[in-house]
Amino acid sequence: MKIYFFSIVWIFLILSACVQKDTNTSHSNLVLISDSDGFEDKRFNSSVKRGLEKSTFDLNLKIDEIDIKGKDFVIVLNEQLKLNRKAIFIINPDNPQFLLKAVKQNPQIQFIVIGVTLEEKYNNLKCIDYKIDNVACVTGYIAAVFADIKLPRDGKVSFLHYTDSRRNLWLEGFKKGVSQFNSDNKKSVEFIDQIVEEKRSDQFILSLINQLSKKNVIVYFIAIGEKNQIAYKGVRENGKYIVGQEVDFFYIYPELQDITITSGIINVENYMYSFLKDLNKGEADFTNYVGTFENSGIDIAPFHSFEMVMSNKVKSDISNLKISFR
Repeated sequence: MKIYFFSIVWIFLILSACVQKDTNTSHSNLVLISDSDGFEDKRFNSSVKRGLEKSTFDLNLKIDEIDIKGKDFVIVLNEQLKLNRKAIFIINPDNPQFLLKAVKQNPQIQFIVIGVTLEEKYNNLKCIDYKIDNVACVTGYIAAVFADIKLPRDGKVSFLHYTDSRRNLWLEGFKKGVSQFNSDNKKSVEFIDQIVEEKRSDQFILSLINQLSKKNVIVYFIAIGEKNQIAYKGVRENGKYIVGQEVDFFYIYPELQDITITSGIINVENYMYSFLKDLNKGEADFTNYVGTFENSGIDIAPFHSFEMVMSNKVKSDISNLKISFR
């Protein structure tokens, strides 16, 4: 009986310790919240994640990460507000108005929004944004160059996309770049703006790309979320090409190296290290930051497999176009 009694007491003590440990789970002063695409998007979210992880490691800091793909942004943010974080990093917030309310009501917390600029100004709010339209313009220019090289007079480029504000920035800049190439070189490369409704089947995507390719689309810009991989498959099957966005596709998607001409890059790491260093010392500048070609916040990836296809004149024209945005 005594052995049984002490066994019960011992089990109770162990369970109590486990419960105590769970309720006292430590968390970092810093947290990064993804946007609805999640950290595994292999583009902007994963790039921000890598940049912050590298910077915090180099500075011997710790940052928690919360992937909100399939979750409610408002619920997630409310949970974080209760944890007395020092700083909350948020990628492309789904509900800017709720975020601004939280910023106003929690002046002791520093909010860093990445990927968008909010018009309202608060001492504890910083926006880190990038000139998407500029890098998209140069990317569109390159796509038009390549289409004209591969099929003079008849080559086309297409922008496949869902409709949202961020994709629209890429769309408008890309379209402007195609137009710029035509104007500079007295060409007539056609631009096809192809909206794709969400939740379309894989077969629909493949059929669409097949139809566009038969209409002489040579280069594609793909921005259809989780269906991107299906679209890349269709582009390859039709012997066509892509330009990447936000990260260098040549390294992030090695299976696409033979069809990726170049990529429009957002360099998150360049600025993040210095900002985190100042934030840790309590000296961070909370005026908004905009990444440009001049400050290396945005850039164009090398041509990699297509380096020999691009003439020195083309490379010079692209360099001059980048300089024009400074």
